[in-house]
Amino acid sequence: MRFAEICGCRLDCAHRLRGEKLQQFPVQSRIIQGVFFSQEDGQLRIWFKNGEIHDFTGVSKSEVAAMCDAKSPGHRYIDRIRKQFQRIAA
Repeated sequence: MRFAEICGCRLDCAHRLRGEKLQQFPVQSRIIQGVFFSQEDGQLRIWFKNGEIHDFTGVSKSEVAAMCDAKSPGHRYIDRIRKQFQRIAA
């Protein structure tokens, strides 16, 4: 299910980031609900099952794919994404 369908958001809400349409990556995780990425500018949006949304900048598509394909995407997020990339203030 796409994030927009879940939250009922407008076009400028969570499935968009700074005006750019985001590509959704499939992920199976105990803590991550959805992963959205803009290849144009390397912006990543992670939607957590607790409802929090974290945005990052400077992320490569290969890093996003590696997180989503990891045995534990949540651990990959904690070990790599959260520590290595700049978080964008909400």
